[in-house]
Amino acid sequence: MLNQVEWHPHYYQPELLQYCNDHKIRLQAYCSFGGLAISNSSLMEDPVVVDIAQKYNATSAQILLAWALHQGIAVIPKSTTEHRIKENIQLNFKLTTEDISQINTLGSINCKYSWDPTPIA
Repeated sequence: MLNQVEWHPHYYQPELLQYCNDHKIRLQAYCSFGGLAISNSSLMEDPVVVDIAQKYNATSAQILLAWALHQGIAVIPKSTTEHRIKENIQLNFKLTTEDISQINTLGSINCKYSWDPTPIA
């Protein structure tokens, strides 16, 4: 069984993840890169994400995908650009516990960007 939900550092639900894990339901993320935050700054440009990306010589998108995958979340990043599609699968690094903790601090915004997953999928 699969539950597809909006999942990114600005909006994630650890309780839902635990429930799904306990009941053998796989979570799949849409909107993994977030959207515009209340402050009008993109999650992809957030200093925490950018700093971690520089540490691994990676893109912000790769960091956000790695963050979700670290939690066992299946991701479906949307792209129509060939080089971005290739980047999205080149996750040849592993985030540290400290990296994950830093990214998790972004959850205080608790903001959904896409109430309707249809245009994203």
